[in-house]
Amino acid sequence: MTEATRYRICPICEAGCGLKITMQDQTIVRIRGNDSDRFSAGHVCPKGIALAGLHTDTRRLHQPRIREGDTVRNASWNEA
Repeated sequence: MTEATRYRICPICEAGCGLKITMQDQTIVRIRGNDSDRFSAGHVCPKGIALAGLHTDTRRLHQPRIREGDTVRNASWNEA
C-alpha cells in the first residue's frame, strides 16, 4: 500500500479551512487541519474532519439524476 498526503481546502463552508488528508491508495485514512495554512493555521471544525465519511457514504450519488414527473433516473454528465 502506498501512503500519500494531499492538501486541500475544505468545501463545506465559507471558512475554507486548510486540510491535510492522508490516504492509502484511494482510501482516506485521516483528515487533520493543515498547520501550514495561512488562514486556518491547523484548525479545522468537525465538518472538515467528517469529509471522509461523506466521501465513503454508500448513499452518495456518483452520477447526475433527472426527475421526470414522479420518477428519478440516472443521466449522463452531458445530458445533465
